[in-house]
Formats: sequence, C-alpha cells, structure tokens
Amino acid sequence: MTPQAPSPVQPAYPPPDGLESNFVDPEDHSGIVYRVGYGFTTAAFVVLMIRLYTRLFVLKRGLLPDDYLVIVAMALSVGFIITTFKAAEYGLGRHLYDVPFDEYSPHFLIYMTASTVIWALSVTTAKMSILLLYLQLSPVPKVRWTVYFTLFVLVSYSLIATFTTIFGCVPIEATWNYSPAVHAGAACLDRKDAIYATSSLNIITDFTILLLPIPMFWNLQMPRRQKAALISLFLAGGVVCIVAIVRTVSMPKLWNNFDYTWLVVDQYVLCFIEIDLGIICACVCTIRPFFRKHLPYLMGSSPSKNKESGPRGGGGGGGGVVGRRISPGVKKGGSLDSDDSYQLTKTGSTRSHRVGGITDSSSTENIFQDDLNLPTCAPRCATTGEDRHWEHDVEAGMHSGIRKSTDVTISRSN
Repeated sequence: MTPQAPSPVQPAYPPPDGLESNFVDPEDHSGIVYRVGYGFTTAAFVVLMIRLYTRLFVLKRGLLPDDYLVIVAMALSVGFIITTFKAAEYGLGRHLYDVPFDEYSPHFLIYMTASTVIWALSVTTAKMSILLLYLQLSPVPKVRWTVYFTLFVLVSYSLIATFTTIFGCVPIEATWNYSPAVHAGAACLDRKDAIYATSSLNIITDFTILLLPIPMFWNLQMPRRQKAALISLFLAGGVVCIVAIVRTVSMPKLWNNFDYTWLVVDQYVLCFIEIDLGIICACVCTIRPFFRKHLPYLMGSSPSKNKESGPRGGGGGGGGVVGRRISPGVKKGGSLDSDDSYQLTKTGSTRSHRVGGITDSSSTENIFQDDLNLPTCAPRCATTGEDRHWEHDVEAGMHSGIRKSTDVTISRSN
C-alpha cells in the first residue's frame, strides 16, 4: 500500500490520541437538526397562516400589534433555520477534529453567532406577542402591571444578550475569526455568567407567561372538548418551559469539552423546538374562530345558523334570556379599545345591580355563540357631567356561554 502524503488541511482541533482527522467522509449527526428544523418551522408557519386567515377573513379585522410581532418571530425563525443549515455545511454535527480550521473560523463561527442572535430575538418577539394578547384579554390592573413588568424584563435581558453576543470581543471580528492575526491581541468577555443569567430570566418569563392567564380562565364554563383544547395549550407552554430548562442545564458540557461542533447539535434541536412551539402557542389561542367556522365538530359543537332560541328560565327581572346573533348593522362605539367595540342592542331581562356606591340601572345578559367575534373590551367610562356612560363586555369573545353586556347611564348614590 502506497503511503499517503500528509494532509495539508489543518483541523480546527487536534484529534485525540489514536484517532486521525477525517475530512473526506467524517461522522456526522446533523441530520436530526434538518428533520427537527424543517418539521417544527413548517408547523409554526402553517399555524401562523391560520391565525392571519382568521384575523383577516373570518373575523374580518385588521392586524393588531401582537399579530405583527408573531409575524416578525416567524421571519426570524426562518432566518434561524437558514443560518443553522449554513452552520451545518461548515461543521455543525461533525467532530471538531474533523472540521478544517478554515471552515470552522470564520464560517462556522459567524453562522453560529448569527443564529444565536436570531434565536434570542425570535423567542423574545413570540413572547411579546403573547403578552400583548394578555393585555387585550384582561382589564385586571394586577394582571396588566405584571404583563408590563414582564415585558420590561424580557426586552431588557434580550437586548443585553444580543449586544454581548455581537460585541463581546474587541475587535468585534475576534468573535468569529480565530486566526492568529485577529485573535492574538483580542479581548473577549467571559460569556458564561451572562448566558446563565439570561437563560434563567428566560425560564422565569416562560413560567410567568404560562401561569398568568390561569386566573382569567379558572372559572369559565365550557364544553369538555374546549377545556381539553385549553389544557393542551397550557401543556404546550409547559413543554416550552421544560425545553428551556433542559437547554440551560445541558450548557456546561459544551464548555467542559473540546468537541463543540459535535455536542452543540442538541442545543440547536432544542432551540428549534423552543422557537417554533413559542410561535405556535402565540397563535393557538387566537385561531378558535377558524375551527368554529370550518371544523366546528372539533370544538364540541355543530354548525350554527344562529337561530333564536326560546326563553330560558330567568331570574331577577322576570324575562328569560334569548340567544340571538347581533346583526352586522350593530352600532359601533368610537374609541373603547384597539379592537372595534360594539354597543349591543338591549334584549332579554333588565336587572338592577349595585356595586359599592354605584347603581347599575339596567343590564342585559345574553347567550351568544363564539362566531359573534366580539372584541375584548376593558371597562371604559366617558364622563358627562355627574353621570358616566359605561360599556363592558365581561368575557372576551373566546368562549361560548353567558356574556353580560351593559350599556347604561350610572350615577353615584349619595
């Protein structure tokens, strides 16, 4: 056998004793990155398209800030899959000693840096979309202040993580260029503490987003299938939390082992799951009208023609409550919310309510179907003299059941 001349290619790291670098057909386990990347990114894109279709063609409303944020998150997710697959071309999934130095630096490192920044921004925008949706759903001050604080923490640590990733070395090029000419005199931050801090805050915000809506949905009465769908949504959010924890716990082995390009594959798989499940969670709670319209049996109901139902046993004011669809010609309010707000026609029973020192002179309770697509309205007051006009839709247009709407003039009792 003719001995081969020494390879002129320099490996990114010397091979362990007894092994040789293989630049021709090296062991490579990056296939799982492609499978998970394509699968989860496609699923997130499909769910996002259903969300946008629901907003524009089922609800016939314009897009809101939370919609734009989740679109940005999806665009960043596509950017993440592109940069990750480029990193796979330059060594991701191979042993570091099987990667030529000229491929590892700068190509692999620059795509890894780009994918890290894109991952952080995508996860952040998906979470922001969910938090803005919570602001639409809940008028409760404690919930809203918690959302604002979570948004502040989320944006702050995401920006810090992004800047330390990009500008962690002086010169900046030393972050991805390990050639002696550039890296020899470079000064770089030790990113371990920063990564642990931002990962911990990431987990905390995950759990905050998961637990925050529970008080809003705790006492809702809904069919069994709808409860199952809601539980599934929370389970998906729980999976995102678990993924973030596993990803954080597994980081030390990357720093304590030279074989970074081989071991980091698991991190990329978890990042794909975290990004795309976050986008799916941001979309799932907004697409129920789509299934109401096109797949009603999945929601535990049959197609409804929105016929009037007969009177139901009523209390209080004597009359029963009737189920009826509000016609398209219903009067719209002026500036109650970022969504359109509706002033409902008075039907059904009239009751008198007293809360504190305020008397509610008349209110109406109606049984509505979900396909009314009514917006969520926080209590709003318009002051005229000593009287106040109060419009309030107690429950968001997410669930069927009894909704109370008031359109009354109230005055304080002396």
